[in-house]
Amino acid sequence: MSGWTAETLKEHYDALRIADQRALDAALSSLNERLVFLNELRSIVSDQAATFVTRNEMEVARRYNETTDNHKSVSGRSFIIATSGAMIGLVGVVVGIVGQLTI
Repeated sequence: MSGWTAETLKEHYDALRIADQRALDAALSSLNERLVFLNELRSIVSDQAATFVTRNEMEVARRYNETTDNHKSVSGRSFIIATSGAMIGLVGVVVGIVGQLTI
């Protein structure tokens, strides 16, 4: 015969089952470590995403900047027009005074 008996086959089968169980336990342990890491990573990404600016906030900021830029532009033009008007008025006063002095 081949040397296998019911007893030796059972011992061999039991040894294979124990080796399989150890391999499964090691794989399960490794998988659990990965899942813990992934959960920590997910938490970090979630916390980080909470600090990002949303599209709506960016749109509001863009509109605000456009409005203030337009206001600054209009204010600047108004200042130039007012200053120009004052200069023209001042020139008119000076011309009037010089005209009075020469008469």
